[in-house]
Amino acid sequence: GLNGWVNLTYGGLLDPTPLTVGSNVPGDTAYTIQSFTWNIDNGSQIIADNNTGLSENVNITFSTPGFHVVNLITETEDTSTGATVNGSYLMTIAVGNYSIESKVPKVPINTNLVVNAEYLPGGLNTLDPAIAYDFTSDEVIEEIYQPLVMTNGTSTTQFNPVIARNVPSVANGEVTPNMLNWTFYINTSIKFSNGDNVNAYDVYVSVARALLFANDPGTPGWTLAYGLLPAPSISGPFNESFYWIHHAVTWNNTTQSVTFHMLPTTPTWLPNAPAIYAGVNYGPLNQSYPVTNYGLPTSFLLALWENPVFDVMDYSWLVQHGAAPQNTSTSYAYWSNSTTSPGLLSNWNQFVHYHTMGTGPYYLALYEPATSVILKVNPYYNATQGMLPKSKLIKEVEIEYLTSEDAAQMQLESGEAQFGTGAFPISQTSALLSYVNSGILQTAQIPSFGLYAYSYNMAINVSGAQSYDSKTNIPSNFFANLSVRKAFSYAFNISYLINVTYYESGIRFAIPFSGVFPPGALDVPSNITSQYPQIYNLTMAKFYWEQTPYYKNGTKLYFPLFNVAGNPENDEMDTVWANDISAATNGQVTVLPVDISYTLWLDYSALPPTQNPMPLWYDTWVGFSPTAQYASPMLGPYGYDDYSDGFAYGTPGWNNTTNPNQWANISEMWNLLNLAAETTNTSQISLDYYKADVIAIKEFFYVGTMEPVNLLVFSTAINPSSLADTENPVQGGNLVIYFGLQYKSGV
Repeated sequence: GLNGWVNLTYGGLLDPTPLTVGSNVPGDTAYTIQSFTWNIDNGSQIIADNNTGLSENVNITFSTPGFHVVNLITETEDTSTGATVNGSYLMTIAVGNYSIESKVPKVPINTNLVVNAEYLPGGLNTLDPAIAYDFTSDEVIEEIYQPLVMTNGTSTTQFNPVIARNVPSVANGEVTPNMLNWTFYINTSIKFSNGDNVNAYDVYVSVARALLFANDPGTPGWTLAYGLLPAPSISGPFNESFYWIHHAVTWNNTTQSVTFHMLPTTPTWLPNAPAIYAGVNYGPLNQSYPVTNYGLPTSFLLALWENPVFDVMDYSWLVQHGAAPQNTSTSYAYWSNSTTSPGLLSNWNQFVHYHTMGTGPYYLALYEPATSVILKVNPYYNATQGMLPKSKLIKEVEIEYLTSEDAAQMQLESGEAQFGTGAFPISQTSALLSYVNSGILQTAQIPSFGLYAYSYNMAINVSGAQSYDSKTNIPSNFFANLSVRKAFSYAFNISYLINVTYYESGIRFAIPFSGVFPPGALDVPSNITSQYPQIYNLTMAKFYWEQTPYYKNGTKLYFPLFNVAGNPENDEMDTVWANDISAATNGQVTVLPVDISYTLWLDYSALPPTQNPMPLWYDTWVGFSPTAQYASPMLGPYGYDDYSDGFAYGTPGWNNTTNPNQWANISEMWNLLNLAAETTNTSQISLDYYKADVIAIKEFFYVGTMEPVNLLVFSTAINPSSLADTENPVQGGNLVIYFGLQYKSGV
């Protein structure tokens, strides 16, 4: 072992080639290995070695057939602080005459059933559309609930009406000329799976629930709230008062219509005037921040309203199960309260959490937590434009949540399953291709709208970072220095990321691009990547590092680089980048890669300026087709992402006083984003976003940007032409859309 790392080499009769495994014990050079302990078969034999840093060779012979467990326990110590870290490495030893099963019994195809054997321990998160914010939940919700409109196949610009009678437009008079008021007339002939007809109030309450949950961490309501409700930033906190929600969304029971009233894109300061709705005075508004739409172009709203968070729920059913707010200011205050809100995980309505009542093609026939979901055709389903009629739907869908990739692969090989989400990680691509070559499986490479990048924090919570690397000593505004960002960006080997960590067996799992707009998004600026490519150049990195005051000071600098746990590709990239940063700075900067849970990562990335403890972190953003879904969160003055990274007026150490040149460019970038949000001319929108993107690129706000490419794996019995909805870039193969599936004829 060296510097806190353990290299474990082992071999056996079935595996004569020794394997070397790197541990996840912190690689901080301050740590040294103190001891090894071998625990054989749960304590039946213990071999300990306290010789610090020495390798340990242990020869063990097992005579009893069966499976035996060997556990290597390591202890490392920080020589400067005395802090210790333990590591544990389990190995299963199979003793006996074993061989790899080469043939799995075949199962006849049942064309009335489609099975997805998902490698997804724990299963879905929730079945409540107002709370669900993950693809595993959406995969079920999109089969059961329906939105007002829906994208047409793989198109991101064409929409079909679903709950709405038709798609609103200025031409048909359902959108006002200024694009601020959108009216949807409801198709009341559509029924929920209990036979209830949809009405306008169902739509209103469904949207109101999402807006009332918009301030709760981990819920998606903010994606519409930032264009409808006042807030100090794009991510809130939103003014979820009875007055403002009623100001944002109105309904008409006579015409069976619902109208959305967008906030102006130009900030408007309101006086301390009373808020009056329907003759009731709700007291003074007392706005301490401007009322403004944070960069949501109204011309792109249709792409938002087809999102699952705005799916329509049955109000009567919600009332029956205590899951609907009453139409009073007291009830709205309770539902939006930071302690009492049912949107909070601790207060979730458990019935709606695990039960459904939608208008979609399927209804929930069975849900076994962490095990499986069974969907059956909704008897009241009424097919709308672009949807299969009820008679052509596959009668039953089963989604299995497996804890083993091998189990998923075996079901695919046997024909028992037609899909295997997560069954083949990137590292097992060669195994997948053997199934493809034998005619068992087929694949589709599907780029997904998404921005995966590394993000610089301009206002670091240094004390928070020190809890992950006690030696952290960079100032809070370390990355506010443009030369620092340039040095680190030029030290990033984008070719390694794309061609090594996200490449396997001839298949590339990521597409590099520059800026923040993924290729293929609606009105995305063209030619950005070709004109401003990401460049790996250690000579340039060293040049810019030597322009910084930190180089001249000569002090050794330390800080952690954050990644989400369970992401081996980026773990590898982090190590490569850390080494290149050290090389570019002549060893002056030491970066410690750190993995944290997704939940903790999400919490940190939503904190206000100066509170985020991640100096440099692996960042992901999955939006919808409109470029606004990337411009506002990633570049806007109050963006969901950049707000936490110090992109805000008055940020200590990085503002228009301390860094006037950078802030002049940033102000111009924000002005361009506002111009794009205010116009309905698509060519002008694209041009404004292009100019804003160029500024972001030249300011080196992000590095390592890429768009993920998902590899959809499915049976050769499935007709690939029926996967159009799944292949829509908005979904990007992140989930399977079952209601469009068909088997090949003759199967």
